[in-house]
Amino acid sequence: MPSLFLSRIKLPEWFLSWLSFVPVTVMAALLTQSLLFDDGQLSPMANKFELLAIIPTFLVALLFRSLLGAVLVGMISVSLFKMDFLNEILRGRFIKRLKD
Repeated sequence: MPSLFLSRIKLPEWFLSWLSFVPVTVMAALLTQSLLFDDGQLSPMANKFELLAIIPTFLVALLFRSLLGAVLVGMISVSLFKMDFLNEILRGRFIKRLKD
């Protein structure tokens, strides 16, 4: 119903510009809530893997402006952090396992 009403009205440019920020704001609010809060309490370290995965995900989103790329990099990053894969590589254990 609102889309039918709004499609017939010429909206001002400032309002259209303002509306362009709504998806980014909603996404930021959802991410902040899911990453920094646990059971309604501020607990940023409860989701440490997800917080670490933000870094490569944000870089891909910023550099390539690709939602699909950012989602894929985010999912892969969280998976690798949760598998302790990067920790194994940094300690050299992964290479030893490949040689064995």
